[in-house]
Amino acid sequence: MSRRPAFSLVELIIVVVIIGIGAAIAVPRYGRSLNRYRAQLAAERVAEELRFAAEHARSREIGVDATVDTGADSLTLVESTGSNAGDVVGTLRVDEAPYGARLFLALRESGLGSPAFDAQGVPDADAIVVVMAGDMYVVVALYQGDPSPQVWPPRVWGGSTVDVSSPSEPAGTSVATGAGLMEAGP
Repeated sequence: MSRRPAFSLVELIIVVVIIGIGAAIAVPRYGRSLNRYRAQLAAERVAEELRFAAEHARSREIGVDATVDTGADSLTLVESTGSNAGDVVGTLRVDEAPYGARLFLALRESGLGSPAFDAQGVPDADAIVVVMAGDMYVVVALYQGDPSPQVWPPRVWGGSTVDVSSPSEPAGTSVATGAGLMEAGP
């Protein structure tokens, strides 16, 4: 009687352990990549809504407020001046598919607050909106005098502060998430 080639139980256990180690390494990396993708996608969508708000304000020669509701994870565009003041011109929910993200923070130069555009479609102050997914966050920045929002590269959240320094500048400006106050760091 000839024996067929087969794997022994020890060989099978070794293969299963190697697969388990590979999975233990790959799953957290996949999760972080998925969070990075979701945060980046949601931030780019927020930037598109802010571009739309600027264009809407410019084309109709009215003010537009971009109201960030962190509790509802929504961005609502509302006409703030003109005959239709108070009319909603757009709403974005980032907690729904395909984003699965949160609107974590909206900050203006003067403190907590949402971006606003004047009748020329220009932001009336520097402002940021922070979008989070898992432990990744992306900053969408608006600068006074420049109607085009900038989306910064994703960053890992440290748990207590959000780094809002521009990617082209040295790190150091942070927002204390508990108090919502800007701090200039070294």
